[in-house]
Amino acid sequence: MAGYKRHRGGDSWELTVTLGTDFTGKRKRFTKTVHCKNEKAAEKELARFLVDCEDGNYNSSKPMTVEAFSIIYMNECVKRYHKRNTQESTQQTINKWITPYIGKRKIAAIKKLDVIQWVNMLTDEGKSPKTVRNIYGVLKKMFDYAVEVDVLVKTPCKEIRLPRLDKKKAKSYNADEVEKILNGLDELPEDQQLYKCFILLSLFGGFRHGEILGFDWDHINFDRHEISVVQARYWSDDGELFVDSP
Repeated sequence: MAGYKRHRGGDSWELTVTLGTDFTGKRKRFTKTVHCKNEKAAEKELARFLVDCEDGNYNSSKPMTVEAFSIIYMNECVKRYHKRNTQESTQQTINKWITPYIGKRKIAAIKKLDVIQWVNMLTDEGKSPKTVRNIYGVLKKMFDYAVEVDVLVKTPCKEIRLPRLDKKKAKSYNADEVEKILNGLDELPEDQQLYKCFILLSLFGGFRHGEILGFDWDHINFDRHEISVVQARYWSDDGELFVDSP
């Protein structure tokens, strides 16, 4: 028989369903405790439980907190498949905006309304729409991974209304401002010439800061007047300078 029930006393009943096998060939066993007023009601719960197990809508793993799963997510997903810079930013977001607020909650207990209220809290604290969206993006990816590895049946991060992005016109220097900058750079003392190099690369090359820090001499071809962007350098939270892909 795929499922059976056992009376645990009072109105408590333990339901057990055995279906299929895991990767080792061992039979998969699902258990659930329900509260029913009589045996007939327990039979109905067992029937529902059996259908849920057959449809894959029940997870038998022990309850896990959001904080505990975030560690698994970082170790098994982010650190294995993402760049170092992404690892750093994801961990920062988890530490600052996820763990302090919902880290102690059971991950299976987080509902859509909890996520909505969390997003609204970030907005009320003055975070820009872009920042709120970036923070939410980390939570969404984490919950998507929880579904992928069968910790959750479904994610609460679905169809969440996010603050609308402000459409701001990009700012740029005009010709007069560029001339002032260049004149100012020409007046820099010799021991500050490194700043001149950095600013000129930013101004005329449009390179990101990490890309400029990533330049080595062998990335520059003086004969062809070319600079190759092949890596970037960033500072980690603990003060370590590391190399990453651009």
